[in-house]
Amino acid sequence: MSSISLLLMIWALPVVMLEIPTGVFSDLYGRKAPVLLGTMLHAACFAIWLFADSFLMFALGFVCWGISEALISGALEALLFESLESDGLADQFDKIYARGESLARIALAAAMVSGGLITQLLGYGVTLTVSVIALIVATVAILPVRDQHVRYGSGRKIEQKTSPALTEESHIPLENQATEDEKSPSLAVLKSSLVFLLHSKTILIPALLGLLVIGIYAIIDEYDAAVAAQYMPSIMFIALWGAGRFILVAVGAELAPIINRKIKRHGDPIPGIIVVSILAAAALFIFAYIRSPIAIILYALYFMAMAAMQVIIEDYIQQKIENAGRSTVHSVLSLALNLYAMLVLGLIAIIMTRADIHDLLVIIAIYAIILSAALYAFYIRTKKHS
Repeated sequence: MSSISLLLMIWALPVVMLEIPTGVFSDLYGRKAPVLLGTMLHAACFAIWLFADSFLMFALGFVCWGISEALISGALEALLFESLESDGLADQFDKIYARGESLARIALAAAMVSGGLITQLLGYGVTLTVSVIALIVATVAILPVRDQHVRYGSGRKIEQKTSPALTEESHIPLENQATEDEKSPSLAVLKSSLVFLLHSKTILIPALLGLLVIGIYAIIDEYDAAVAAQYMPSIMFIALWGAGRFILVAVGAELAPIINRKIKRHGDPIPGIIVVSILAAAALFIFAYIRSPIAIILYALYFMAMAAMQVIIEDYIQQKIENAGRSTVHSVLSLALNLYAMLVLGLIAIIMTRADIHDLLVIIAIYAIILSAALYAFYIRTKKHS
C-alpha cells in the first residue's frame, strides 16, 4: 500500500508542475493539440509498463501519464464547451458532459471485466497491449474534431469599443488590460483566471467544495481494489467489483442534469450541492463503520452522489466563465486538487501502517462531513454579509 501511494504521488508531481503552463498554452494557442499529445503520452505510459520490471519503470510510466493528465486537463472540457457554444448549445453543457462521463464509466466497467479476464487467462502484457491500442484509436478519433478556440485576449479588444470603462472581475480599465495582454499574455491569462476563482464567493465556495470534499472521492477510488479484497481477494472478483462501481458512477453522472435542474429550482444550487455531499459522506461512514456486505449499497450511493456533484460543479463553473481563461481556470483547480491529493496520499500512507481500509474510510467520511458543514456555514455567513 505504501508503494502504491508513492507511485500515485509520483504521478501527481508532473501534473502539479505542468498544470498551469499547459492550461495557459491551451488558452493562448488552442485545445486540440494538447489533447492529442496528452492521449499519445497516455499510450506511452502503458507501452513502458509492458517492459516494466522494477519500481522505477512503473514510476517512469506514471510520469508520462502525469504529463498526459496535465495536457488534457482543462483543454478537453474547454474544447467541449466551446464546440457547444459555437452551435448555440452552451446551456446543454451539463447534459452532454454528463453523458460523456457516463459513457466513459460504462467503458471503464467493460474494461474492468475484460481486463480481469484477459489478465487471468493471458497475463498483464496482453492487457497492456490492448490498452495501448485503445489509446491509439482515441488519438485517431480526435483528429477530425474542429478546434473552436478563439485566442485569449482577442475578445477583450473587441469589447473595449462598446463596454464600460471597468470590467466587473478585476476593476482594471480595459485599455490597460489590452496593453497587459500584449506585453505578457501568459500572465494576463493566469491573472484573470485567479481573479475569477478568488474574487467572488459564489465561485470560491463550489470550487473549494469540489476540491476538498468531492476531490476526496477521486482519491479514494484508487484504493477501491483494497476494499473489494476485504470481501474476496481474487483478480476476477476485484474486476467485477470495479466494473459495478464504474456503472454506478455512470448512473450518477447520467442523473446529474436532472439533479442540477431540481436544485436550481430552489435558486442558488450551492446549498443543495453541500447537502448532497454531507448525505453522501454519511453513507460512506455507515458502510465503513458497520463493515457489513449489506451496507455495500451505501458505498455505491456515495460514489453515485459524488459523480453527480462533480458534473454539477463543473457545469456551474463553466457557465460562469466569461473573461477568464477557460482552460487555465480548470488547470488552477486541477493543480490545487493534485497538490491536495499528494498531501492526502502521504497521510493515507501513514494511516495505513496502523489501520485497515475500513478505518481509513471512516476517517475520510468524518473529515468530509466536517468540511461540508464548515463550507455551508461560510456560505450562510457570506449571504448574510451580502
